[in-house]
Amino acid sequence: MRYREVSLLHIQILRRRRHDGTWREIDEHSHDTEHMLVAISDYSLADDTTGKGVISREVKSGGVEYLPAGITHVLTNTGKEEARFIAIIFK
Repeated sequence: MRYREVSLLHIQILRRRRHDGTWREIDEHSHDTEHMLVAISDYSLADDTTGKGVISREVKSGGVEYLPAGITHVLTNTGKEEARFIAIIFK
């Protein structure tokens, strides 16, 4: 059995509210490798992926999402609370 090396990139909190009451977003970024998001809290995100449009992501605490390599996207918290998740990046 082959094992893959993984890197725990960071714990992400998508983020506190701005003064005008809107949520901040994670700016446009790209992933060269596949990755997973592990939800630390319930969250609702708008995932605006280049070439695919906006996908709504509703995940409960403990849920896991797989995201493929080669995407460029912007994440925006559309929920009422902070979105907390761990990003696991595969090398």
